[in-house]
Amino acid sequence: MNRSPQMNKTSPTKTTHVCHLVYSFGFGGLEQVIANLINNTNDPSITHSIISLTDDLALYYKVKDKADIHCLYKNPGNDIKSHLHLFKLLKSLKVDTLNTYNFGTLEYQLTALFAGVKNRIHSAHGYGGDDSGGTSNKRNALTKIISLILNKYITVSPDLKSWALDTVNISQRKVELIHNGINTSGFKPAPKTTNKNIYTICTVGRADPVKNQTFLIRAYASALDANPEMSNSKLVIAGDGPSLSELKSLVLQLGLNDCVELLGYQDDIPTIMQNSDIFVLSSNYEAMPMTILEAMACKLPVIATNVGGTPYLLSDKEGWLVESNNETELANTFLFAYSNPAESNRRAENGLQLVNENYTIEKMCDRYNALYKHL
Repeated sequence: MNRSPQMNKTSPTKTTHVCHLVYSFGFGGLEQVIANLINNTNDPSITHSIISLTDDLALYYKVKDKADIHCLYKNPGNDIKSHLHLFKLLKSLKVDTLNTYNFGTLEYQLTALFAGVKNRIHSAHGYGGDDSGGTSNKRNALTKIISLILNKYITVSPDLKSWALDTVNISQRKVELIHNGINTSGFKPAPKTTNKNIYTICTVGRADPVKNQTFLIRAYASALDANPEMSNSKLVIAGDGPSLSELKSLVLQLGLNDCVELLGYQDDIPTIMQNSDIFVLSSNYEAMPMTILEAMACKLPVIATNVGGTPYLLSDKEGWLVESNNETELANTFLFAYSNPAESNRRAENGLQLVNENYTIEKMCDRYNALYKHL
């Protein structure tokens, strides 16, 4: 290659190419975290790309100006060809660091090793595979084996860090806790512009059994039965997924058509939260729920089930923790929050302060980028 004298005088800035390998890049909390990381990385020495195993790339529009995306079109089940395609792609892209996410991509770290990728990081946003309790010996054994070739194993909540250390037995020097960060320029307090006289309870999340929105709807129905004054309230559920038809049937069955709105997929989540009075999360499991932090950033009090990493984020200072599937307890909490606006506002103020002090996107990006550059 020919080089001009000018090029010889100044050495080009060394860049670190970070590639994010995900199962899909559709609408979801994990994918939003990656988008936030890419969009808020202003260090010119770090470049990003994305590889998706499947062709769900719906969220790519959010990062298209800052990262290229590639798809392996993986077939269901074990697909050896996807490893071969990844091997070639990693070589051609000259990837310095591969960051995989969650159990479904973990095995591809072996491919990265053979492709000569120098730095290998895995980020766990939940327990291994489909086992929400992290108790699968088979999955945990595979995670332990793959961890031997990793530089770092990132967890997003203290319960996941404890699981990685104590249950999977990953080396302590490899395990690191990095909190997810919230874009507080988008998620922020704002006056209600719609339904100003209606007490609005909202939730945001995929319509999926693990989110347990049927429990939420039934508890809301119980609260309405117990307190006729709550007839000026409504429950707003934003999110699409496999359970949406079941939720619609339940709403019809309980006669809640006039006070429960099933919005399906929505892109403008901040506006939904800003036009609500309280946020609720009814999941059977969460690692570090982004939606709780987003709600706090919009200055909403939060009601959430006492599962996974949620109690690390939420205490009685910022909202209320209730036991999963306890409809009476959740209904009573709705009634208390509705009847005590001053107390709800106090907890909302505390939640906003907590996010601004500990969970901003800037803090998350600083941690990840320092790690990428250090490796």
